Amino acid sequence: MKRLFIDLKERAYPLFIGSGILDNFEKYFEENCPKTSKRVLIVSNTVSQLYSHIIENYISYDLKIVISDGEDAKKLSYANEIYTKLIENNIDRLSVIIAFGGGVVGDLAGFIAATFMRGIRLVQIPSTLLAQVDSSIGGKVAVNHPLGKNLIGAFHQPKFVVLDIELLKTLPPRELISGLGEVIKYGIIWDESFCEFISAHYEDIENLETNVLTNIVEKSCAIKSAIIVQDEFDQNLRTILNFGHTIGHAIEGHLKYSGLRHGEAILIGMKAASTISKKMGRLDETNYQKICDLIDKNKISLENLSIDVNDIVKRLKADKKVVKGKTRFILPEKIGDVFVTSDIPAEIVLETIQEIKLEFEKANEFLLKV
Repeated sequence: MKRLFIDLKERAYPLFIGSGILDNFEKYFEENCPKTSKRVLIVSNTVSQLYSHIIENYISYDLKIVISDGEDAKKLSYANEIYTKLIENNIDRLSVIIAFGGGVVGDLAGFIAATFMRGIRLVQIPSTLLAQVDSSIGGKVAVNHPLGKNLIGAFHQPKFVVLDIELLKTLPPRELISGLGEVIKYGIIWDESFCEFISAHYEDIENLETNVLTNIVEKSCAIKSAIIVQDEFDQNLRTILNFGHTIGHAIEGHLKYSGLRHGEAILIGMKAASTISKKMGRLDETNYQKICDLIDKNKISLENLSIDVNDIVKRLKADKKVVKGKTRFILPEKIGDVFVTSDIPAEIVLETIQEIKLEFEKANEFLLKV
């Protein structure tokens, strides 16, 4: 077991990383959540069924709330139903919410923890690669609004996070690819050698090799930690973690959060951001091709999907990264170095989105021929 410490002073917390470490959950809980009155386990329907043995043998709770799978659960109406259950079961300010599941569970449970009684403690047990390397770490919790993703939220750090690599062994291929979208992001924005490692060990990742999975989870968490300890509340440096998310989120919203996984949309968004940077003359051909080659290793299914360019542009203007009416993009200068800008010619953005639309159309043309 490896332990990584997120040093946020009074909000500092540990990450426990290893294979089969959930059998030590009670130990971690007692060390990091003393004086707890009640425990509330919020878990997705899939995880509740798939890991019922882990829940019953290793995770004690006073109230268990099972939520539906998918982005549709990340909305205020769903949160309100959970508030009602907490009140009916006399959950108080000394209680702890335990989020066990993927990014949706972590975001929703975290939002509940941040807002119920003005904030109660939170523990994260992420069950997907995407949640392990991204959404469970850093304290960003939110629900969606019909006009945009994660527009209603807060910063609420967990007391600790358990990253059990064994949970990744049951992931469907698409969920693995979705998580790799965020893993690859860390390499492009921060560490070229990490991109090289991912590329060299891609087959090992596909084969769910424990040591390699542990390595990429630990490295991803270390990079994110290095960023958030310098900018916990997303005022400056942390913005670079949104690389690929500007267009990626717009595509997700346009598709009503169905058809593409979050990480798949981010892979498309990262390629689009790299294309924009190349068109602006900031990213050279060599680095651009390396980025595209790494992204293209991940086979994204675009079957029966199409996008409307005008709606994507409209959604970009409602993105939470918009400042003074201008959409901010995170663009690569080279692998391992990105910059933030809102000074992008509108025709370049439009042209890039049109190229994405063509990729969707080509994928479906091929299916029709087959």
